[in-house]
Amino acid sequence: MKKCPQNALEMITEFIDLEDKNVVAVSEQHRKKIKYTCSPCKPETNKTPCVLACKQGAIACVWKTQ
Repeated sequence: MKKCPQNALEMITEFIDLEDKNVVAVSEQHRKKIKYTCSPCKPETNKTPCVLACKQGAIACVWKTQ
C-alpha cells in the first residue's frame, strides 16, 4: 500500500471466512480510472511497485492491450 506512487491503495476491513480481516484495496476515487492511475508504473510488465512489495504474492496485474 505504501509503495504505490499514485496512492491508489487503502486499508479496509472485510468480512472474510467468518471474521473481519484487514485487506488492501483500490480506493474508491481510483476504481473507475484504475487503468489510467496505474499506467505510469507499466503494469504490463507485472513489475509494478505494489506487486514487487507484496510478500504474500496477493497482487497481480492483469493488463489487456487493445
